[in-house]
Amino acid sequence: MPFAHLNARYSQHRAAQASHLLPYSLTHHPPCAFVGTYQPSTGVNSSAGCLECAPGTYCPSNSPTTNPCPSAFYCTTPLYKTECPAGSYCPRGSTAPLGCPAGSYCPSKVASPHPCSTSGSAQYCPAGSKTSSTCPAGYFCSTPEEARLPCPAGSTCPLGSHKPQPCVTQDYCPPNSTKRLDAVKCPAGYYCPTPSQRVRCPTGSLTLPPPPQC
Repeated sequence: MPFAHLNARYSQHRAAQASHLLPYSLTHHPPCAFVGTYQPSTGVNSSAGCLECAPGTYCPSNSPTTNPCPSAFYCTTPLYKTECPAGSYCPRGSTAPLGCPAGSYCPSKVASPHPCSTSGSAQYCPAGSKTSSTCPAGYFCSTPEEARLPCPAGSTCPLGSHKPQPCVTQDYCPPNSTKRLDAVKCPAGYYCPTPSQRVRCPTGSLTLPPPPQC
């Protein structure tokens, strides 16, 4: 019984050795002569049957199959893969970067855009954004994908404004005002019939306390 066991183990070892002695072309895909080609067949003796990889695929040397260009990369040719640059995104199989759409931002090496936040401070993400930005003071941003709009006269727009905030009576708020309510009083020598108007007092007159008049 022990000898039978040893004979079986020896036969398995010889079979394993024999498998390594088979011709390379019968057990492997033969190497292709050029990068950017692949060999789908086994059992051939040359690279004459290598096929050209299609656009949007990545085929390094000795590829047995053709593979889509990896996510977050783009492949202008099957020979190389390049990291997706910031401001763009690259889904699987990309031949070129795709521009980040408005309302989203795209750091480097991403397969899909990141949506800008719609909660908290207003965010501003124009097309091609690399990062999400807070809506700047003096402007308001209704939604991340819309263009930032200048704050109209008679209103203030602090940093991160979703909409203009109306000024109170007797304040003067010119266009693109950034200060908070009550921060800008009607200046001396003027009267302000509305928060968006500043009128110089006529010569020989003075500004009286509210209601503002000369």
